[in-house]
Amino acid sequence: MSIEFDILTYSGGPVVQRSLSVNQVVERIRLGRGHSLSPGPAKVYSQIAAVYAAVRAKADALASMPLMVSTGDDEIVETGPLVRLSACPNPKMTGRACFRATSAFLDLFGRCHWVKNTDAAGRALEVFVINPLQMQAVVNRTTGELTGWRFRAAGTMRGREQILPVEDVHTIIDPDFEDPDHPWEGLGARRAAARAISQYWKADLANEASLDNGVEPGGVFTMPGTPTDPQIADMREMMDDRHTGVLNRRRFMLLYGGADFKATQSMFKDMEFAGLKGMSREDICAAFSVPPSVVGFFKDSNYAHAEAAQKQFWINTNLPRAAWIAEEWTIGILAGFNGDRSLGIADARRDSLRTRQQKAYGFTRARDTARRTAQRFFAWFDSSVIPAVQAALLDQAEMAKAWLDKGVPLNQVIKAFDLPFAEQPWGDTWYKPIGLADVREDTLPGAEDPDGTPGDQEQAEDRDVAVRAHGPLAIDQKTEQTLNRLWEQWRASWSGLERSARSRIKRHFSSLRAETLARLAEAVPEPGARSVTPDRVHDLIGLILFDIVSANETLIARVGPLLRESARLGGSQSMQEAADAQGKEEPNLFRIDDPEVQSRLRRRQIRLANTNRTTQRRLAKSLAEGLANNETQTQLADRVRQQFKIASNRAATIARTEVGAAVEEARHEGRRQSGTPLKSWLWSRRETGRPWHRDTERLTLDNPVPNAENFVIAQTGNTAAHPRGSGSPEDDINCGCTAIARFPGDTVRSVLDRYRSRGFLTYEQLCKRDPLINTQGTEAKPCDIQNPTR
Repeated sequence: MSIEFDILTYSGGPVVQRSLSVNQVVERIRLGRGHSLSPGPAKVYSQIAAVYAAVRAKADALASMPLMVSTGDDEIVETGPLVRLSACPNPKMTGRACFRATSAFLDLFGRCHWVKNTDAAGRALEVFVINPLQMQAVVNRTTGELTGWRFRAAGTMRGREQILPVEDVHTIIDPDFEDPDHPWEGLGARRAAARAISQYWKADLANEASLDNGVEPGGVFTMPGTPTDPQIADMREMMDDRHTGVLNRRRFMLLYGGADFKATQSMFKDMEFAGLKGMSREDICAAFSVPPSVVGFFKDSNYAHAEAAQKQFWINTNLPRAAWIAEEWTIGILAGFNGDRSLGIADARRDSLRTRQQKAYGFTRARDTARRTAQRFFAWFDSSVIPAVQAALLDQAEMAKAWLDKGVPLNQVIKAFDLPFAEQPWGDTWYKPIGLADVREDTLPGAEDPDGTPGDQEQAEDRDVAVRAHGPLAIDQKTEQTLNRLWEQWRASWSGLERSARSRIKRHFSSLRAETLARLAEAVPEPGARSVTPDRVHDLIGLILFDIVSANETLIARVGPLLRESARLGGSQSMQEAADAQGKEEPNLFRIDDPEVQSRLRRRQIRLANTNRTTQRRLAKSLAEGLANNETQTQLADRVRQQFKIASNRAATIARTEVGAAVEEARHEGRRQSGTPLKSWLWSRRETGRPWHRDTERLTLDNPVPNAENFVIAQTGNTAAHPRGSGSPEDDINCGCTAIARFPGDTVRSVLDRYRSRGFLTYEQLCKRDPLINTQGTEAKPCDIQNPTR
C-alpha cells in the first residue's frame, strides 16, 4: 500500500498542491529543500561550496579595509560620532561585521538595508544591517512610489511586523534591469547564476548517491514467473538493509526462488560529472566576479596566474564595490552630520594619516564626488595596506611613466590615472629625461639648418666657454644701478595690491579669533578649572575650533579678487613690454579668462586656504596642551590669542608671497600670449638674500632662455618657468625675483634702456587705462585697492 502526502509547493509562481510519496518527502527533507520544487538548492550559501567561497571572499575583502571619514578640505576625522558609527554601527555589531553582511546580502539578494536610529536633528545614532528576506517594499498602488518597508522580525520575535518609514531605511539595490515592475527587489549574483548553481548541485548529489550505493552502478533482477507483491517487498527490504551504503560494498548476497542478478556495465568515471561541475563552477565564479583561483580552484593555474588573478580580483571587483559602499555610507549615513561641528583633530598623527589618505585608491574620486554633491563629510575605504593593491599601483605607475617619457606633463598623468599623489606646482611642464637630447637641437642655427649661419653657432660656443672660464657675466656699477632701479620699479608696481591683501588677511584672522573665543566660552564655561577626560579632549577641541570650510570660503572671498587683479596686472605688464619692444602703439589685451590662467588662479586660491589649516592645527595642538593641564577658560583664551597673534604677524609674508606669485605667474602667461620668444631672470636686490639668484640673473642676461623652456637656477639646479615656480622652498619662499622679456637681437644695454625709458606698468596705470577693473569684480568703484573693507 502506497502512502502519499498532499503538500503546498512554491517555485516562484503561484502556490501549487502536490502529492508526494514517503520516499520523496524523506528525500526532500534530507536535501534541505523543504516544500520548494525549484530545480536547485533552497539555500545556496550553505549548500554550494563555490557560492560560499565567492561570497565570503568578497565580504572578507571589503571588511579588511578600514572605513575612513574625511572632510571636503582633506582633513581626516579621527574622533566623534562619525568614527564611532564606522567602528561600531550598533551595540551588537562591529564595523567589520556590518560591511561583511552588506557585501554578502548584495551578492545573494541584490539589495541590502541599513536601518537608522536617528536623533531629532536627523543624525544617525545607530545603524542596523537587515536581511532582505525580512524586508518587503510598501508601494503606493496608484503612483508606484515607495512609501515604506514592512519589517518581519526573526528569532524569538518571529511573526511580528512593523512598517518602517522610508527616511529610516537606506536601501542599496543592484537593480534587475529586465524587470521594471519590481524596482525594489534587486538582482543578486545568486539569481543570475541560478542555472549553473543547480547543475553544480545536481552533480554533487549524483556523486553522493553513487558513493552511498557502495560505488556500484546497480543492476537487474530476473525471476521465473510473476513475483507477488510480498516477494517484491521482501527483496527490496533485503537489498536496502544488506547492500546499501559504503560499508556494505562487495557483501555476499543470497538469491532464492530462481532469481538472477546482472550488473549494468557502467564505469564510475562516467558518473563523476567532473566536466559539468567545472563548467558550472566557472559560471558561478564569473557571476560573482571572483576568479576561481582566488577561492581555491587552481585547475590550469600556476603561481603567476594566481597572483595576477588576485590582483585583478582587487582592482576589478573589490575596489569598485568598496567605492560604491562608501558612497552609499556618505549619502545615507554621513549626510545627516553636514551641520555637525564636532570634529576631533590629533595633530601628532596628521602627517602620517594624510600620507595614507593620498595613497588610498580612489580617494580623490570620492572627495570630488562629495564636493560636487555638497557633502561636508565623505567615507572611503583605506586600501593602501593591501599588498595586491600596492602591486597594482606599481603596474599603474609603470604605465604612467611611459606617458611621462612621451611628453605628457605630470599633473595630467595624475588626473588621467587617478594616482594617489597631489598635483605639483611645476607639474604642468614636461621635463625631458636626463641624457636625452632635445629634438630641436638638430635644427639649431649653425648646424645643418639652411637658414642658420656657422657664425651663430661659433658665437654661442665662445659664450659658453667664457661663462665656464670666468663665471657669470661681469656687470659694471652703472649697469648694476640700472638693474636695481628696474627691480624697484617692478616691486612698486604691485605694492598697493600687497598692502590691501595684508590688511584683509589680518582682518580675517581677527574675525576667526573672535569666533574661536566665542566657541571657547560656550564649550568651557568659567569659573574654575575643569578636568577633561582624555577621550573627550578631541571632541572638545572640535567644538572650540573655527569652521574650516566657512573660513576657507571667507578668506578666498576676501583675498581672491586681489589675486585675480594681481594676475591681470602681471599679464598686462607682459603685453605692454611686448608692445614696447615691437614698437606698437597699443598692447594686445591680456586674456585673463584663458583656461591656463584660470587654472593657476584656482591653485593659488587653494594654497591661500592652506593658511587656515596651518592656523587650525597649531591652535588645536596648543589647546590640547592646555586641556591636558586642566587650564581655565581664561588660560585657554590666552592660548587662542597667542596663536592668532602669530598668524596675524604672518599676514605680511602671506600677502607678499601670494600676490607676488600671482603677478609673476601671469607675467609668464602674458609672454606666452604675446609671443615673446625669450626671457631673462631679474634678481630681487633686497628681499631674498639668495646670491645664487644673482648668478642666475648674470647667466640669463647674457644668454636669454626661450620662454617655452625653464630657467635652470644656479647652485640648486632647480628648474622653473618663472621665479617662484620651482616648487622648492629653497628657491620659492619669500622670493622677490621676476623675469623680463627678451627678443632676438637684444643686447643687455638695449634691454635696460627699453625698460628704463618705459618702466613697468603699475596697477594704478592699469586702472586708469581700464576704469572697469576693481578688486570686487563690480563696476561700482574702480580700483579701490586701498579700502580693505569693500
